[in-house]
Amino acid sequence: MRGAVRGAGGDVRQKLEQGKEGLGKGPKTGRPLLATPARLIRITLSLRPGEDDDLLAFFESIPTGRRAQAVLTALRQGGVGEMSRGTAAIDEVDLLAMLDDLLF
Repeated sequence: MRGAVRGAGGDVRQKLEQGKEGLGKGPKTGRPLLATPARLIRITLSLRPGEDDDLLAFFESIPTGRRAQAVLTALRQGGVGEMSRGTAAIDEVDLLAMLDDLLF
């Protein structure tokens, strides 16, 4: 059977899909399944020492298994979520006009 994981209790994948048992002997534990399926977005970054030392230090400081959550947090703190919710970016001409109105 290709791709199946077999254990002492039979086909583990089938048990996990049924939600009856985890890999151990007791009931399934861990994070509950969410009703909404996740959308996977994969990103590859090419960072260069000297140019991107701050980002290299950031990624090196993240514990194993926590990189995705750290990137999500950094994106949200940088205002990426606000821009995607419809907050229009102000172009340079409009910004200068607003500054002129403010100062004069």
